Amino acid sequence: FFNVPQNVSRIYYEMESDFSNLQKTDTNTWEFKGSDGSRNVYHYTNGQITSTEFHVSIATVKLVRTS
Repeated sequence: FFNVPQNVSRIYYEMESDFSNLQKTDTNTWEFKGSDGSRNVYHYTNGQITSTEFHVSIATVKLVRTS
């Protein structure tokens, strides 16, 4: 997700080889959940991705754009 996913309600989730519902949770935040309960959150500012979060049962990984 490098571009803001406007007007997108479902995405193909490769980890599960299935489609997941994509929800806008805030003005600049989109999220989807896997069937195992994992959460994937994407944050945008001015149309560019600024950070992502991957929440799984044993860890949370946060990636932040630096340039």
